[in-house]
Amino acid sequence: EGRTIVDSLKQSGVDFIKVFDNLTPDEYYAIADESKKVGLPFAGHLPQGIWASDASTAGQLSIEHLFGSLEESSRNFDQILHLNDSPPASPAEKAARALALMKLEVDGFDPERLKNLSVLFVKNGTWQVPTLVARKVVPFLNDEAAVNDPRLAYVGRQDRKEWNELRDRFLKNNPPEFWTLHRAAYQEELAIAREYHRGGVSILGGTDAGGPPFVIPGFDLHNELAALVDAG
Repeated sequence: EGRTIVDSLKQSGVDFIKVFDNLTPDEYYAIADESKKVGLPFAGHLPQGIWASDASTAGQLSIEHLFGSLEESSRNFDQILHLNDSPPASPAEKAARALALMKLEVDGFDPERLKNLSVLFVKNGTWQVPTLVARKVVPFLNDEAAVNDPRLAYVGRQDRKEWNELRDRFLKNNPPEFWTLHRAAYQEELAIAREYHRGGVSILGGTDAGGPPFVIPGFDLHNELAALVDAG
């Protein structure tokens, strides 16, 4: 089915194929193979079971949101793989596992493993789209600055309402460790973006506006460029 969709999109005149995280590995590799056959670049997210190095080797042109980089640059990657092997049995287990995974990622951060990823991306021509402004949203949702941003005047009333409701749920449902780990992970993602730049990985500016809350179109592209400069 993935091959058929790629062929249909090619006939429609699209410029590239975007892959999302709801694909199976078999579907992903079928799309990757067919995209190359018909001469279309493919880019986007990483499905479950596909890591950043896998996507790069498969020929994915760009990876959004630094997906896979924090995990694969961790000395605890084998444990991360093991935890990801089976789906959680309940929402509570899903939340606990997400924290356990993030702790493994943060505590195991290894600059040498990151350099190996950087070398692979340069070799394969894999671009990165860090979307740092989007990556910063969740770690700082418990900061009142999020809801006091004067730029929110340019955001529709319904969007503001939904964003505030989502923030309230995050504040209610997450323990202090959640915020500590997410802020530490964000600092490591800044280090990842810096290493990729120094290593010669091609980087695009993007914001993921329309996805996460409190990312404001237009304004935040400027903030993204500033964040990339600040990251080094």
